[in-house]
Amino acid sequence: MKRKRLQYAQDEIITNLYTSGNEYMLDDTDTEYIGPYHKYTTGEIYTEFVWNPNSSKKLTLFEDTSTVQYQFKKINSDIKTKYENIPYYIPTPTTDDYKKGKINRYFLKKINEFKVFEVSEEVFDKHSAETVDPNLYTSLKIEWYISGVAKSTAKDGIYVIGTYERNLSAIQTAEASMPSISRLLLDPLQFYNGIAMGVIVPPDINQV
Repeated sequence: MKRKRLQYAQDEIITNLYTSGNEYMLDDTDTEYIGPYHKYTTGEIYTEFVWNPNSSKKLTLFEDTSTVQYQFKKINSDIKTKYENIPYYIPTPTTDDYKKGKINRYFLKKINEFKVFEVSEEVFDKHSAETVDPNLYTSLKIEWYISGVAKSTAKDGIYVIGTYERNLSAIQTAEASMPSISRLLLDPLQFYNGIAMGVIVPPDINQV
């Protein structure tokens, strides 16, 4: 096993280290490593307390080899899989949003997993630009109504579709292309503010 350089200064080497596991794994076998190691300012990490050309083996950072992401990366080693993490996000509708009556909501879902993330428009755009890994996530944008009539109603022969029904339909449509998103969107009246539009939402006695 060759190092990047033949010679290293003493201040470039940290020796006599020990790992008890869940920290590094052998680079050539992807097995967890427990035991002595040393490392270099170049980023190289090798087994043994100090360098031994006959027994030192290269180490890499430990990864759970049972995950879908790891298996995908091993099978498709030429495909980029290291991207920015997905930040936790909850929309905050503005007064102008309530006047318009709706907002756009953005979602990412892990491929081969039933895990859906709500994300900002910025992160959604990064997915389109492949800054967020398109090999691991699918994306979806939906229109979400936040004001107007709460429930569908008919008045003077005119039928008005309510916010509840609009969003419920959006959830059902989204579920077809992004399975399990309905587990995240449990409330069709989330962010609804009828008072802002002169409509007060009556309590739902069925939920008492």
